[in-house]
Amino acid sequence: MRLCTFPAIVAAVGFLAVSASGQTKQPSNVPAPKTKSTDAAVTIDERVFILYALEDMTRQFAADPYYESRSTAGVQEMVARRLFGLKSQLAYQRLLYDTLRQHAAKWKDDEFLAVFRTYDNHLSELRESIQSLEGALVQTLRGMQAAQSMAGTNALISGLSFGFRAVAEGDDDERAFVRGISAMFASGIAQQGKLNETTARYKSELEGARKNFEDQFTKRINDSTNALIGKIADSKWGDQEYAFQLRKSGANPVHNPFAIVRKAGAVFWKKDATPEDLVKQAEVCEKAAGVVPIGPVFNPFRALLLGIGGRLASKAADKDIGTAGLPTSQKDAAFGGALARKLWSEYLKSELIDKNINDEVVRAVMLSRAYSGNQTEAFEAVKKYVVAQNSGATSRLPSRISHIRNEFSTNPGVWYDVARVCSISGNTSLALECLTMAVKCGFRDKETAMFSPDLKNVRQTGKQFEAVFKQGQVTGSGLVRGGGGTDFVNPGPGPIPMVELSPPDSEGRVKFNGSLYKFFPEQLSWKEAKAKCEKLGGHLAVVNDANENAVLRQLVLAAGKRETWIGATDEKNQGVWEWVNNAKFSYKNWEKTQPNNKGGVEHYVILWAVERGEWCDQPNVALLPHRPGFVCQWPDAPPK
Repeated sequence: MRLCTFPAIVAAVGFLAVSASGQTKQPSNVPAPKTKSTDAAVTIDERVFILYALEDMTRQFAADPYYESRSTAGVQEMVARRLFGLKSQLAYQRLLYDTLRQHAAKWKDDEFLAVFRTYDNHLSELRESIQSLEGALVQTLRGMQAAQSMAGTNALISGLSFGFRAVAEGDDDERAFVRGISAMFASGIAQQGKLNETTARYKSELEGARKNFEDQFTKRINDSTNALIGKIADSKWGDQEYAFQLRKSGANPVHNPFAIVRKAGAVFWKKDATPEDLVKQAEVCEKAAGVVPIGPVFNPFRALLLGIGGRLASKAADKDIGTAGLPTSQKDAAFGGALARKLWSEYLKSELIDKNINDEVVRAVMLSRAYSGNQTEAFEAVKKYVVAQNSGATSRLPSRISHIRNEFSTNPGVWYDVARVCSISGNTSLALECLTMAVKCGFRDKETAMFSPDLKNVRQTGKQFEAVFKQGQVTGSGLVRGGGGTDFVNPGPGPIPMVELSPPDSEGRVKFNGSLYKFFPEQLSWKEAKAKCEKLGGHLAVVNDANENAVLRQLVLAAGKRETWIGATDEKNQGVWEWVNNAKFSYKNWEKTQPNNKGGVEHYVILWAVERGEWCDQPNVALLPHRPGFVCQWPDAPPK
């Protein structure tokens, strides 16, 4: 994980939006380091700001429980991914901590350092837990490799021995070779059976170690977090509006930027948020950046606020242009586009993209310039970071040369957005190359490319455009718009069932197989969603087969969302799943690791539209990052 890049900071500190209203009360008897921001705003006392930051970073591990892998990979890959995420987050937080520690040491304030060092214990606890899981993974992989090697060796020895014996019995060399090879294959088949048993045993042991790790990890996080909170509460800086105090009192934050951020940032995820709402929060983030203490030590947090503000403004611009396409001039700039460009430009001053290049950051900067109508600037970002340095790229690129750095990104959405910018900038050949990379990385939504105003120049190439999509078959993968860019669902292995839906009726419901369905993006608990469907004369959607599952998936993706509640529960009898209409629970589409009833409270089902329509169990109020809507179902002629 690269230092200070926007995705890294979001992962470490959480998606936030900040308000800078009010000034922070200074701790008694402790002189605040004198810092001023560039716009002369009064900044937060450095000690208090550091404690705010530590508390928030600590809460990230506690508030972001393990999000089970949604892939079809085995337990080894699932554990490996878990380890990669944890180790990256731990490394990033350790780097931030060490930087802050060196800065704080110069104050020679023993009381502050005693509180501050509690966070070091927190990181040590996390490191020990992670090492235990890594040890289990390494042991399993070594055991499996040893078993595979032994199986191959045994088969080879068996074949050679049989061949030598055949020679000793008088067979000629050719016959002895054939008999030896036959024996080796026969032995290999027998060894494979033993190998499968050994592999299954190792996988089972690793799964047990993983589950044990999750239980111990959660306990360690809670214990170390409480230790830090206790140290802060007992110190002279204990009365400074920390998040743990706000949770107890229920008060709204006024001074703590991180707490304000968590409260205000929810607007990003609201489907009904207007561009005006988003721009307002982006402006709040911009003001918040002014209260961050000055200096390279605090730049990661300043970059965080500016990057989040930029993302909010970019989403406002994205909503404003809708399906009209990127503006071609500044006079047609999208609402919020100029602010997005400004915030991302300021972001780069704190987070130097030249030193910490990241495809998502490049994409955000590029699109912010495009939203503001500065297409020349947007293409400059493409030339600088996407085009190969030795290509001799100019504002117009010849079509006969391959110019792009294929290793720049593996995200199809990034390549698709780069193709859009290249196309409207008049660089058709480069746009074709980028669209080709998008397809190679998993983009399958030809229909979107067919109707995108931004790709008009690319479509005019005719056969060249058609050839791009011959690389892969369209399997029903969808596209989700939002957040200042384009994100694509995971096509996964094999085709996804696609169902032809009827046009929506006057109530917005579609008909399929004797029922009517409607997706509601409103984020409710499972029980609230169930009650609302029943109030409307229906019930939460019931899934009887793969086609009905595909219907729900398509409805969610069409609304630009990722997941939905469905009407399944085992709240009456753990492990015995029932539909809300008492239909037979014959069809199920659980993700490989689900259901797992984590914490003993996950009795309700979410359908992941972006993951091939697979299911997972969740509590009544879904844990972040889940943000499900819900689908209601009625008989063919439902009451209105």
